[in-house]
Amino acid sequence: MNKMSSTELTCAGCRCVISNREYLRCSLCQEVYERKCTTVSEQRFYNTMTKEHKLSWKCDQCRSKQPKTGNSNTPVRGADENVTHRRGTARTASSSNEEGTDSLLVLEMRSVGEQLRAVRRQMEELTATVSGAMLKIDACNERIDGLSARMDGMERRMNEISGSQRDGDSLLRSIAQLKSELNERDQELLLNDVELSCVPEQQGEAVGHVILTLATKLGVPLTERDVVSATRMGRVPEPREGTAPRPRVIAVRLARRALRDQLIQAARVCRGATTEGAGLPGTPRRFYVNERLTRANRQLFQKAREAARQHGWRFCWTRNGKVYVRKHPGGDAVKYRVHSEDDLEGVFGLPSVCSSVEKQ
Repeated sequence: MNKMSSTELTCAGCRCVISNREYLRCSLCQEVYERKCTTVSEQRFYNTMTKEHKLSWKCDQCRSKQPKTGNSNTPVRGADENVTHRRGTARTASSSNEEGTDSLLVLEMRSVGEQLRAVRRQMEELTATVSGAMLKIDACNERIDGLSARMDGMERRMNEISGSQRDGDSLLRSIAQLKSELNERDQELLLNDVELSCVPEQQGEAVGHVILTLATKLGVPLTERDVVSATRMGRVPEPREGTAPRPRVIAVRLARRALRDQLIQAARVCRGATTEGAGLPGTPRRFYVNERLTRANRQLFQKAREAARQHGWRFCWTRNGKVYVRKHPGGDAVKYRVHSEDDLEGVFGLPSVCSSVEKQ
């Protein structure tokens, strides 16, 4: 396998420019094929294929053109040769053919054994990951159930002691605090999720393939194992005369949080990336990658952006489900975290910031 610049190699199968080193060159026709366009798996490409295997690899088209070997060289036994040959003689006559076959079988069995061991290791890692995730989910469910029970008890208590305004205010604050805690728990369950917006939509599309293509365009190569789920959110928009319906947002859950952070960071670096070359319908258009927020945090973020625009604040963003604002760039600029709509009034409306807003 020759190493060449990715700009000089074009896959003979899909006719796309090869952007990584996962390719094989046919030893007969010298055509270059991307690994995804061959029958070679990623595990076999990196772990079991030796340098000799890669140098002697043949594409499907060349293998189909090779003539099949027959038994035309086998001598015909005469009618009068009614002789019983010894078993050792037949084994000696075919030993040369069996040696080559045995060596190929040994290599293939070793390759299969290595693949099985690699699959076993991956299954063990996946099992451990799933077990850890299930334990975390069970713990979150228990805490949510406990918070829900506490909120129900507070609501019953508020109905019983409606005569005291102070107690009522205290209960309202407690309920608001419980709702905030529930929202934070829900946001923790979305730490591995991202949202892709403004991606053209078509009927019968493979959303998972679209995600892999756009991630590769951003410089973050993902595999099918890295994407837990990918789906369009919301109802299908009804077509209107004269205007094209806005594509729905794609919600993606990744296997690891590090992949989510890497994808968001790549989208910030490649600001202005479009769908050109991704095989999507329509004219190329800019798409956006953001972290996925709960409904409450999404509404708070929209209101914070609108307030920042009205008051001339230049920066409003989210990180790990938290909303932040900043008036201007520079080391002396103060960053504020917005917990609720009351904090918006404290930041933009009053001369002094309320106590619930964090200065960072």
